[in-house]
Amino acid sequence: MFKSLRSRLILSYLFVLLLSGALISIALIFLLRNNPVIVATDQAFLNQRLQKVRQEDPEMLRKIVQSAERNDDREQLIEEFAELVNVRVLVVRNNGNVLMDSYVIDGRRDSDDVERINLRPVINDRDRNNPVGTFIDSNNRRWAFTNVAALNSRQDNRNGPEIVLAKPLSSPPQYAFENLLMPLIIASGVAAFFSLGFAILIGQSVASPLRTLAKATDKVAQGNYDQEVAVRGPIEVRQVATSFNNMVERVEASQTAQRDFVANVSHELKTPLTSIQGYSQAIKDDFAEEPETAKRFATIINDEANRMHRMVVQLLDLARWDSNQTPLQRVSMDVRPLLEAIVAKVQPQAAEKSIVLSTDIKPLPPLSIDGDRINQVLTNLMANAIKYTPDGGRVRLSAWQENNVANFAVDDNGQGIPEEDLPRIFERFYRADKSRKGNGAETTNFGLGLAISQEIVKAHGGKITAQSVVGKGTRFLVQLPI
Repeated sequence: MFKSLRSRLILSYLFVLLLSGALISIALIFLLRNNPVIVATDQAFLNQRLQKVRQEDPEMLRKIVQSAERNDDREQLIEEFAELVNVRVLVVRNNGNVLMDSYVIDGRRDSDDVERINLRPVINDRDRNNPVGTFIDSNNRRWAFTNVAALNSRQDNRNGPEIVLAKPLSSPPQYAFENLLMPLIIASGVAAFFSLGFAILIGQSVASPLRTLAKATDKVAQGNYDQEVAVRGPIEVRQVATSFNNMVERVEASQTAQRDFVANVSHELKTPLTSIQGYSQAIKDDFAEEPETAKRFATIINDEANRMHRMVVQLLDLARWDSNQTPLQRVSMDVRPLLEAIVAKVQPQAAEKSIVLSTDIKPLPPLSIDGDRINQVLTNLMANAIKYTPDGGRVRLSAWQENNVANFAVDDNGQGIPEEDLPRIFERFYRADKSRKGNGAETTNFGLGLAISQEIVKAHGGKITAQSVVGKGTRFLVQLPI
Protein backbone atom coordinates (compact mmCIF):
# COMPACT_ATOMS: atom_id res chain seq x y z
CA MET A 1 0.00 0.00 0.00
CA PHE A 2 1.18 3.52 -0.86
CA LYS A 3 4.04 2.09 -2.90
CA SER A 4 2.91 3.54 -6.20
CA LEU A 5 3.59 7.13 -7.16
CA ARG A 6 -0.13 7.87 -7.61
CA SER A 7 -1.11 6.62 -4.13
CA ARG A 8 1.71 8.59 -2.54
CA LEU A 9 0.62 11.74 -4.35
CA ILE A 10 -2.97 11.25 -3.14
CA LEU A 11 -1.73 10.60 0.41
CA SER A 12 0.45 13.71 0.33
CA TYR A 13 -2.49 15.83 -0.88
CA LEU A 14 -4.69 14.51 1.94
CA PHE A 15 -1.95 15.12 4.48
CA VAL A 16 -1.48 18.70 3.30
CA LEU A 17 -5.25 19.21 3.39
CA LEU A 18 -5.56 17.88 6.95
CA LEU A 19 -2.56 19.86 8.11
CA SER A 20 -3.97 23.03 6.53
CA GLY A 21 -7.35 22.44 8.20
CA ALA A 22 -5.71 21.93 11.59
CA LEU A 23 -3.61 25.08 11.24
CA ILE A 24 -6.64 27.10 10.12
CA SER A 25 -8.65 25.84 13.12
CA ILE A 26 -5.87 26.73 15.56
CA ALA A 27 -5.49 30.15 13.94
CA LEU A 28 -9.25 30.75 14.24
CA ILE A 29 -9.23 29.85 17.93
CA PHE A 30 -6.40 32.31 18.61
CA LEU A 31 -8.13 34.91 16.48
CA LEU A 32 -11.38 34.51 18.42
CA ARG A 33 -9.76 35.08 21.81
CA ASN A 34 -11.31 38.26 23.27
CA ASN A 35 -12.94 38.81 19.92
CA PRO A 36 -16.21 40.85 20.10
CA VAL A 37 -17.76 38.58 17.51
CA ILE A 38 -18.29 35.91 20.18
CA VAL A 39 -20.08 38.39 22.47
CA ALA A 40 -22.17 39.64 19.57
CA THR A 41 -23.10 36.10 18.60
CA ASP A 42 -24.13 35.15 22.14
CA GLN A 43 -26.13 38.35 22.51
CA ALA A 44 -27.82 37.72 19.17
CA PHE A 45 -28.78 34.30 20.52
CA LEU A 46 -30.31 35.96 23.61
CA ASN A 47 -32.20 38.44 21.47
CA GLN A 48 -33.64 35.57 19.48
CA ARG A 49 -34.86 34.01 22.73
CA LEU A 50 -36.36 37.32 23.79
CA GLN A 51 -38.17 37.70 20.51
CA LYS A 52 -39.51 34.19 20.95
CA VAL A 53 -41.01 35.13 24.32
CA ARG A 54 -42.55 38.29 22.95
CA GLN A 55 -44.15 36.29 20.17
CA GLU A 56 -45.38 33.34 22.25
CA ASP A 57 -46.34 35.08 25.53
CA PRO A 58 -46.20 38.90 25.33
CA GLU A 59 -47.58 39.28 28.89
CA MET A 60 -44.90 37.08 30.48
CA LEU A 61 -42.41 39.95 30.89
CA ARG A 62 -44.94 42.24 32.54
CA LYS A 63 -46.06 39.49 34.91
CA ILE A 64 -42.49 38.87 36.04
CA VAL A 65 -41.82 42.52 36.81
CA GLN A 66 -45.11 42.92 38.62
CA SER A 67 -44.47 39.77 40.64
CA ALA A 68 -41.04 41.07 41.57
CA GLU A 69 -42.61 44.29 42.89
CA ARG A 70 -45.31 42.42 44.87
CA ASN A 71 -43.04 39.49 45.80
CA ASP A 72 -45.76 36.97 44.97
CA ASP A 73 -45.31 33.86 42.82
CA ARG A 74 -42.15 35.32 41.41
CA GLU A 75 -40.14 32.13 41.77
CA GLN A 76 -42.69 30.14 39.80
CA LEU A 77 -42.84 32.80 37.08
CA ILE A 78 -39.06 32.95 36.84
CA GLU A 79 -38.90 29.18 36.52
CA GLU A 80 -41.53 29.17 33.79
CA PHE A 81 -39.82 32.00 31.97
CA ALA A 82 -36.33 30.40 32.23
CA GLU A 83 -37.78 27.13 31.00
CA LEU A 84 -39.40 28.93 28.08
CA VAL A 85 -36.27 30.79 26.94
CA ASN A 86 -33.81 28.11 28.15
CA VAL A 87 -31.31 30.72 29.39
CA ARG A 88 -30.51 32.39 32.71
CA VAL A 89 -33.06 35.00 33.74
CA LEU A 90 -32.32 37.79 36.19
CA VAL A 91 -34.54 40.58 37.53
CA VAL A 92 -32.33 43.55 38.38
CA ARG A 93 -33.18 46.58 40.44
CA ASN A 94 -32.31 50.03 39.25
CA ASN A 95 -29.33 50.11 41.62
CA GLY A 96 -27.86 47.04 39.93
CA ASN A 97 -28.70 44.52 42.63
CA VAL A 98 -30.19 41.24 41.53
CA LEU A 99 -33.73 40.80 42.74
CA MET A 100 -34.41 37.35 41.25
CA ASP A 101 -32.15 34.82 39.48
CA SER A 102 -33.33 31.62 37.82
CA TYR A 103 -29.86 30.20 38.12
CA VAL A 104 -30.19 30.29 41.94
CA ILE A 105 -33.73 29.05 41.98
CA ASP A 106 -32.69 25.91 40.07
CA GLY A 107 -30.31 25.14 42.91
CA ARG A 108 -27.19 25.12 40.74
CA ARG A 109 -25.51 27.91 42.66
CA ASP A 110 -25.45 29.23 46.23
CA SER A 111 -28.55 31.18 47.17
CA ASP A 112 -26.54 34.06 48.55
CA ASP A 113 -25.01 34.57 45.08
CA VAL A 114 -28.00 36.84 44.46
CA GLU A 115 -26.50 39.28 46.96
CA ARG A 116 -22.97 39.00 45.58
CA ILE A 117 -23.85 39.80 41.93
CA ASN A 118 -24.09 43.52 41.31
CA LEU A 119 -24.93 44.63 37.77
CA ARG A 120 -24.91 48.34 38.60
CA PRO A 121 -21.93 49.18 36.34
CA VAL A 122 -23.51 47.19 33.55
CA ILE A 123 -26.95 48.71 34.02
CA ASN A 124 -25.67 52.27 34.34
CA ASP A 125 -23.15 52.11 31.45
CA ARG A 126 -25.33 50.28 28.95
CA ASP A 127 -26.54 51.90 25.78
CA ARG A 128 -30.33 52.11 25.97
CA ASN A 129 -30.48 51.74 22.21
CA ASN A 130 -28.25 48.67 22.36
CA PRO A 131 -29.01 47.06 25.76
CA VAL A 132 -26.36 44.33 25.69
CA GLY A 133 -23.12 43.58 27.51
CA THR A 134 -21.17 41.10 29.62
CA PHE A 135 -20.64 40.57 33.34
CA ILE A 136 -18.55 38.29 35.55
CA ASP A 137 -20.20 36.31 38.33
CA SER A 138 -18.77 35.44 41.75
CA ASN A 139 -17.06 32.36 40.25
CA ASN A 140 -15.21 34.54 37.69
CA ARG A 141 -17.31 33.12 34.92
CA ARG A 142 -18.09 35.53 32.13
CA TRP A 143 -21.66 35.91 30.90
CA ALA A 144 -23.19 37.63 27.91
CA PHE A 145 -26.50 39.38 28.57
CA THR A 146 -29.24 41.42 27.00
CA ASN A 147 -31.75 43.29 29.09
CA VAL A 148 -35.33 44.32 28.53
CA ALA A 149 -36.42 47.88 29.21
CA ALA A 150 -38.02 48.44 32.60
CA LEU A 151 -41.52 47.05 32.78
CA ASN A 152 -43.83 47.71 35.70
CA SER A 153 -47.36 48.69 36.28
CA ARG A 154 -46.63 52.23 35.15
CA GLN A 155 -45.48 52.35 31.55
CA ASP A 156 -43.89 55.78 31.85
CA ASN A 157 -41.63 54.76 34.70
CA ARG A 158 -38.19 53.74 33.50
CA ASN A 159 -36.73 53.28 36.94
CA GLY A 160 -38.40 49.99 37.77
CA PRO A 161 -36.86 46.49 37.76
CA GLU A 162 -35.41 45.17 34.55
CA ILE A 163 -35.28 41.66 33.13
CA VAL A 164 -31.86 40.41 32.01
CA LEU A 165 -31.29 37.32 29.87
CA ALA A 166 -27.82 35.84 30.24
CA LYS A 167 -25.82 32.87 28.97
CA PRO A 168 -22.25 31.77 29.60
CA LEU A 169 -19.96 33.48 27.14
CA SER A 170 -18.81 30.94 24.58
CA SER A 171 -15.13 29.97 24.63
CA PRO A 172 -13.23 30.25 21.32
CA PRO A 173 -13.17 26.43 20.83
CA GLN A 174 -16.85 26.18 21.72
CA TYR A 175 -17.75 29.06 19.42
CA ALA A 176 -15.71 27.53 16.59
CA PHE A 177 -17.29 24.14 17.18
CA GLU A 178 -20.86 25.47 17.30
CA ASN A 179 -20.62 28.05 14.53
CA LEU A 180 -17.67 27.18 12.27
CA LEU A 181 -17.43 23.40 12.41
CA MET A 182 -20.00 22.68 9.75
CA PRO A 183 -18.68 25.30 7.28
CA LEU A 184 -15.18 23.95 7.86
CA ILE A 185 -16.35 20.39 7.29
CA ILE A 186 -18.14 21.38 4.08
CA ALA A 187 -15.17 23.41 2.86
CA SER A 188 -12.79 20.57 3.75
CA GLY A 189 -14.99 18.07 1.94
CA VAL A 190 -15.09 20.20 -1.20
CA ALA A 191 -11.34 20.79 -0.97
CA ALA A 192 -10.74 17.06 -0.44
CA PHE A 193 -12.89 16.21 -3.46
CA PHE A 194 -11.04 18.58 -5.76
CA SER A 195 -7.65 17.74 -4.21
CA LEU A 196 -8.19 14.04 -4.81
CA GLY A 197 -9.25 14.80 -8.38
CA PHE A 198 -6.16 16.91 -8.98
CA ALA A 199 -3.96 14.30 -7.27
CA ILE A 200 -5.35 11.57 -9.51
CA LEU A 201 -4.86 13.71 -12.64
CA ILE A 202 -1.34 14.72 -11.67
CA GLY A 203 -0.48 11.18 -10.61
CA GLN A 204 -1.78 9.89 -13.93
CA SER A 205 0.20 12.51 -15.87
CA VAL A 206 3.38 11.47 -14.06
CA ALA A 207 2.85 7.74 -13.56
CA SER A 208 1.51 6.92 -17.04
CA PRO A 209 4.62 8.05 -18.99
CA LEU A 210 6.83 6.45 -16.34
CA ARG A 211 5.01 3.12 -16.74
CA THR A 212 5.43 3.39 -20.50
CA LEU A 213 9.10 4.16 -19.94
CA ALA A 214 9.49 1.15 -17.64
CA LYS A 215 7.93 -1.18 -20.24
CA ALA A 216 10.19 0.22 -22.96
CA THR A 217 13.21 -0.25 -20.66
CA ASP A 218 12.32 -3.91 -20.14
CA LYS A 219 12.12 -4.41 -23.90
CA VAL A 220 15.49 -2.73 -24.40
CA ALA A 221 16.96 -4.99 -21.71
CA GLN A 222 15.67 -7.95 -23.75
CA GLY A 223 17.50 -6.69 -26.83
CA ASN A 224 14.61 -4.96 -28.59
CA TYR A 225 16.05 -1.53 -29.39
CA ASP A 226 13.18 -0.40 -31.59
CA GLN A 227 11.70 1.63 -28.74
CA GLU A 228 10.81 5.31 -28.62
CA VAL A 229 8.64 6.67 -25.83
CA ALA A 230 6.41 9.69 -26.22
CA VAL A 231 7.83 12.86 -24.68
CA ARG A 232 4.95 14.02 -22.47
CA GLY A 233 4.11 14.84 -18.87
CA PRO A 234 5.91 17.25 -16.51
CA ILE A 235 9.24 18.79 -17.52
CA GLU A 236 11.26 16.30 -15.47
CA VAL A 237 9.43 13.33 -16.97
CA ARG A 238 9.88 14.76 -20.48
CA GLN A 239 13.59 15.13 -19.77
CA VAL A 240 13.77 11.50 -18.68
CA ALA A 241 11.87 10.40 -21.81
CA THR A 242 14.17 12.45 -24.05
CA SER A 243 17.26 11.04 -22.33
CA PHE A 244 15.84 7.52 -22.68
CA ASN A 245 15.24 7.96 -26.40
CA ASN A 246 18.75 9.35 -26.86
CA MET A 247 20.19 6.50 -24.80
CA VAL A 248 18.34 3.86 -26.83
CA GLU A 249 19.53 5.49 -30.03
CA ARG A 250 23.13 5.49 -28.83
CA VAL A 251 22.89 1.94 -27.49
CA GLU A 252 21.41 0.74 -30.76
CA ALA A 253 24.12 2.55 -32.69
CA SER A 254 26.73 1.08 -30.37
CA GLN A 255 25.33 -2.43 -30.78
CA THR A 256 25.18 -1.97 -34.54
CA ALA A 257 28.72 -0.65 -34.59
CA GLN A 258 29.85 -3.57 -32.44
CA ARG A 259 28.23 -6.09 -34.76
CA ASP A 260 29.70 -4.33 -37.79
CA PHE A 261 33.04 -4.18 -36.04
CA VAL A 262 33.08 -7.92 -35.38
CA ALA A 263 31.90 -8.65 -38.93
CA ASN A 264 34.48 -6.32 -40.45
CA VAL A 265 37.32 -7.66 -38.32
CA SER A 266 36.31 -11.18 -39.25
CA HIS A 267 36.19 -10.22 -42.91
CA GLU A 268 39.51 -8.36 -42.85
CA LEU A 269 41.25 -11.21 -41.05
CA LYS A 270 39.69 -13.87 -43.22
CA THR A 271 41.34 -12.66 -46.44
CA PRO A 272 44.99 -12.73 -45.25
CA LEU A 273 44.38 -15.88 -43.22
CA THR A 274 42.97 -17.59 -46.29
CA SER A 275 46.04 -16.57 -48.29
CA ILE A 276 48.42 -17.65 -45.54
CA GLN A 277 46.62 -20.95 -45.15
CA GLY A 278 46.49 -21.63 -48.87
CA TYR A 279 50.10 -20.81 -49.70
CA SER A 280 51.47 -22.48 -46.61
CA GLN A 281 49.48 -25.62 -47.50
CA ALA A 282 50.88 -25.46 -51.00
CA ILE A 283 54.42 -25.34 -49.63
CA LYS A 284 53.60 -28.18 -47.25
CA ASP A 285 52.23 -30.32 -50.09
CA ASP A 286 55.35 -29.69 -52.20
CA PHE A 287 53.52 -27.70 -54.84
CA ALA A 288 56.33 -25.14 -54.68
CA GLU A 289 59.20 -27.36 -55.71
CA GLU A 290 60.96 -24.60 -57.60
CA PRO A 291 62.93 -22.25 -55.32
CA GLU A 292 61.49 -19.20 -57.07
CA THR A 293 57.91 -20.47 -56.57
CA ALA A 294 58.56 -21.23 -52.92
CA LYS A 295 60.09 -17.79 -52.48
CA ARG A 296 57.06 -16.17 -54.12
CA PHE A 297 54.69 -18.13 -51.87
CA ALA A 298 56.72 -17.20 -48.81
CA THR A 299 56.67 -13.52 -49.83
CA ILE A 300 52.88 -13.59 -50.12
CA ILE A 301 52.61 -15.24 -46.72
CA ASN A 302 54.90 -12.60 -45.23
CA ASP A 303 52.96 -9.72 -46.83
CA GLU A 304 49.66 -11.08 -45.57
CA ALA A 305 51.11 -11.57 -42.09
CA ASN A 306 52.38 -7.98 -42.12
CA ARG A 307 48.96 -6.83 -43.22
CA MET A 308 47.38 -8.68 -40.30
CA HIS A 309 49.98 -7.20 -37.97
CA ARG A 310 49.19 -3.66 -39.08
CA MET A 311 45.48 -4.22 -38.60
CA VAL A 312 45.95 -5.75 -35.14
CA VAL A 313 48.18 -2.81 -34.13
CA GLN A 314 45.50 -0.36 -35.28
CA LEU A 315 42.78 -2.30 -33.46
CA LEU A 316 44.82 -2.30 -30.28
CA ASP A 317 45.43 1.42 -30.70
CA LEU A 318 41.69 2.05 -31.03
CA ALA A 319 40.96 -0.15 -28.02
CA ARG A 320 43.41 1.88 -25.94
CA TRP A 321 41.72 5.12 -26.99
CA ASP A 322 38.31 3.68 -26.13
CA SER A 323 39.48 2.71 -22.65
CA ASN A 324 41.45 5.95 -22.08
CA GLN A 325 44.67 3.99 -21.76
CA THR A 326 46.64 6.19 -24.15
CA PRO A 327 47.69 9.32 -22.26
CA LEU A 328 49.02 12.20 -24.33
CA GLN A 329 52.62 13.28 -23.89
CA ARG A 330 52.08 17.00 -24.37
CA VAL A 331 54.99 19.36 -24.84
CA SER A 332 55.11 22.94 -26.08
CA MET A 333 56.64 22.86 -29.53
CA ASP A 334 57.00 24.73 -32.81
CA VAL A 335 54.96 22.80 -35.37
CA ARG A 336 56.72 24.06 -38.52
CA PRO A 337 59.60 21.53 -38.32
CA LEU A 338 56.99 18.81 -37.65
CA LEU A 339 55.00 19.75 -40.77
CA GLU A 340 58.12 19.95 -42.94
CA ALA A 341 59.21 16.49 -41.72
CA ILE A 342 55.81 15.04 -42.64
CA VAL A 343 56.03 16.45 -46.18
CA ALA A 344 59.54 15.05 -46.55
CA LYS A 345 58.37 11.64 -45.32
CA VAL A 346 55.57 11.27 -47.89
CA GLN A 347 57.58 12.81 -50.74
CA PRO A 348 58.76 9.43 -52.14
CA GLN A 349 55.16 8.13 -52.20
CA ALA A 350 54.06 11.24 -54.09
CA ALA A 351 56.98 11.01 -56.52
CA GLU A 352 55.93 7.51 -57.54
CA LYS A 353 52.65 8.95 -58.84
CA SER A 354 54.13 12.23 -60.08
CA ILE A 355 51.99 14.12 -57.57
CA VAL A 356 53.05 17.68 -56.78
CA LEU A 357 53.33 18.38 -53.05
CA SER A 358 53.05 21.98 -51.82
CA THR A 359 52.83 23.72 -48.46
CA ASP A 360 51.36 26.97 -47.17
CA ILE A 361 52.47 27.23 -43.55
CA LYS A 362 51.68 30.53 -41.83
CA PRO A 363 53.37 31.51 -38.55
CA LEU A 364 51.89 29.70 -35.55
CA PRO A 365 52.62 30.07 -31.83
CA PRO A 366 54.06 27.10 -29.96
CA LEU A 367 51.39 24.45 -29.34
CA SER A 368 51.04 22.12 -26.36
CA ILE A 369 50.55 18.83 -28.21
CA ASP A 370 51.71 15.25 -28.38
CA GLY A 371 54.01 15.62 -31.38
CA ASP A 372 54.10 11.90 -32.24
CA ARG A 373 50.29 11.64 -32.26
CA ILE A 374 49.74 14.78 -34.36
CA ASN A 375 52.46 13.51 -36.70
CA GLN A 376 50.48 10.27 -36.97
CA VAL A 377 47.26 12.15 -37.83
CA LEU A 378 48.73 14.46 -40.49
CA THR A 379 50.88 11.71 -42.00
CA ASN A 380 47.77 9.52 -42.35
CA LEU A 381 45.85 12.38 -44.00
CA MET A 382 48.72 13.14 -46.39
CA ALA A 383 49.20 9.45 -47.27
CA ASN A 384 45.45 9.04 -47.94
CA ALA A 385 45.40 12.17 -50.11
CA ILE A 386 48.32 10.85 -52.19
CA LYS A 387 46.77 7.38 -52.37
CA TYR A 388 43.41 8.60 -53.70
CA THR A 389 44.77 11.31 -56.01
CA PRO A 390 45.32 10.24 -59.61
CA ASP A 391 48.80 10.39 -61.16
CA GLY A 392 49.96 13.92 -61.85
CA GLY A 393 47.62 15.45 -59.28
CA ARG A 394 48.27 17.95 -56.49
CA VAL A 395 48.30 17.67 -52.70
CA ARG A 396 48.80 20.64 -50.40
CA LEU A 397 49.42 20.95 -46.66
CA SER A 398 48.34 24.28 -45.12
CA ALA A 399 48.57 25.71 -41.60
CA TRP A 400 47.31 28.99 -40.16
CA GLN A 401 45.91 30.58 -37.03
CA GLU A 402 42.36 31.83 -36.72
CA ASN A 403 41.40 33.38 -33.38
CA ASN A 404 42.62 30.88 -30.77
CA VAL A 405 42.58 27.89 -33.10
CA ALA A 406 45.44 26.34 -35.07
CA ASN A 407 44.17 24.99 -38.41
CA PHE A 408 45.84 22.26 -40.47
CA ALA A 409 44.35 21.42 -43.87
CA VAL A 410 45.21 18.68 -46.37
CA ASP A 411 43.77 19.34 -49.85
CA ASP A 412 43.84 17.14 -52.93
CA ASN A 413 42.29 17.29 -56.40
CA GLY A 414 41.22 13.66 -56.52
CA GLN A 415 37.85 12.23 -57.42
CA GLY A 416 36.29 13.32 -54.12
CA ILE A 417 33.91 11.59 -51.74
CA PRO A 418 30.15 11.31 -52.40
CA GLU A 419 28.01 13.45 -50.10
CA GLU A 420 26.20 10.43 -48.66
CA ASP A 421 29.52 8.89 -47.57
CA LEU A 422 30.96 11.98 -45.83
CA PRO A 423 29.11 11.52 -42.49
CA ARG A 424 30.48 7.97 -42.17
CA ILE A 425 34.11 8.26 -43.23
CA PHE A 426 35.29 8.42 -39.61
CA GLU A 427 33.52 5.17 -38.72
CA ARG A 428 35.66 2.12 -38.15
CA PHE A 429 36.13 -0.13 -41.18
CA TYR A 430 34.08 2.23 -43.34
CA ARG A 431 35.55 2.82 -46.79
CA ALA A 432 33.98 4.78 -49.61
CA ASP A 433 35.85 2.55 -52.06
CA LYS A 434 33.47 3.05 -54.93
CA SER A 435 34.49 6.65 -55.30
CA ARG A 436 38.00 6.60 -53.87
CA LYS A 437 39.86 3.73 -55.45
CA GLY A 438 43.57 4.12 -55.45
CA ASN A 439 46.60 2.01 -56.07
CA GLY A 440 46.90 -0.58 -53.33
CA ALA A 441 43.80 0.66 -51.52
CA GLU A 442 42.29 -2.79 -51.51
CA THR A 443 45.17 -4.34 -49.60
CA THR A 444 46.50 -1.62 -47.32
CA ASN A 445 43.46 0.31 -46.11
CA PHE A 446 41.32 -1.15 -43.32
CA GLY A 447 39.12 1.88 -42.67
CA LEU A 448 40.76 2.45 -39.27
CA GLY A 449 43.14 5.32 -39.95
CA LEU A 450 40.54 8.09 -39.91
CA ALA A 451 38.86 6.62 -36.81
CA ILE A 452 42.21 6.67 -34.97
CA SER A 453 42.95 10.19 -36.23
CA GLN A 454 39.62 11.40 -34.91
CA GLU A 455 40.30 9.92 -31.47
CA ILE A 456 43.71 11.61 -31.33
CA VAL A 457 42.32 15.00 -32.33
CA LYS A 458 39.44 14.73 -29.85
CA ALA A 459 41.93 13.88 -27.09
CA HIS A 460 43.68 17.19 -27.87
CA GLY A 461 40.38 19.04 -27.46
CA GLY A 462 40.08 19.69 -31.21
CA LYS A 463 38.02 18.38 -34.08
CA ILE A 464 38.57 16.95 -37.54
CA THR A 465 36.17 17.48 -40.44
CA ALA A 466 36.01 16.68 -44.13
CA GLN A 467 34.68 18.57 -47.14
CA SER A 468 34.55 17.07 -50.60
CA VAL A 469 33.15 17.67 -54.06
CA VAL A 470 33.00 14.70 -56.40
CA GLY A 471 35.32 15.27 -59.35
CA LYS A 472 37.11 18.23 -57.75
CA GLY A 473 38.79 17.00 -54.61
CA THR A 474 38.69 16.70 -50.84
CA ARG A 475 39.82 18.77 -47.85
CA PHE A 476 40.48 17.37 -44.38
CA LEU A 477 40.67 20.07 -41.69
CA VAL A 478 42.21 19.54 -38.26
CA GLN A 479 41.55 22.27 -35.67
CA LEU A 480 43.46 22.35 -32.39
CA PRO A 481 43.02 24.90 -29.59
CA ILE A 482 45.97 27.16 -28.97
